Amino acid sequence: MRGTAAIELAASRRTALVVGILLIVGVALGVATPAVLSPILNAHDRLGAARAHPTRMEWGVLLQVLTAIGAIAIPVVMYPMLSIRNVALATAAVVFRVLEAMFYGVSALSSCALLRIGADAVGAGKHEAADAVVAVGNASNFILGVWSFCIAATAYYVVFARYCLVPRWMTTWGLVGVAGGSTGLLACDSRLLRDSGAERRAA
Repeated sequence: MRGTAAIELAASRRTALVVGILLIVGVALGVATPAVLSPILNAHDRLGAARAHPTRMEWGVLLQVLTAIGAIAIPVVMYPMLSIRNVALATAAVVFRVLEAMFYGVSALSSCALLRIGADAVGAGKHEAADAVVAVGNASNFILGVWSFCIAATAYYVVFARYCLVPRWMTTWGLVGVAGGSTGLLACDSRLLRDSGAERRAA
């Protein structure tokens, strides 16, 4: 029994280490991706910016893909530990983080599309197409992707709290963070959907 407990403890520590590393990498990617892409996506002339900085766009797409991979990797690594306590919540976390990764993938594809549109000769309707592509990317990334993450994170924290897997204060702060993030999303979702390049160019 003691040997089995020691093996389980060692496995849990390895899982915690891997998850911790993935979380740190995920935070770094979450900071780096907007820093790379925002100057282009929020530029007055998105097409000109994408055409002038193709390498920056390519790096941004790579970061988006890595973010999507990380979104899937974390719940997959955590699933064996969480499913022992609550299969339904562990599965929900995996499902919604996979959805999150899919939405990040759509955002990456929209960045690729903007790069392609910017590489073509300027013509009628190019700016409108660029605005539509960026709107799809913003909705996928900042609305659908983040909502999926909030739902998955809630599943994590409920399991953590119910089975005392982490200190209570960490779970409480996590749930407060999810609640605050969800409230912020409600406030900014409509603004993101209303924002368009046409309005920005007209300003």
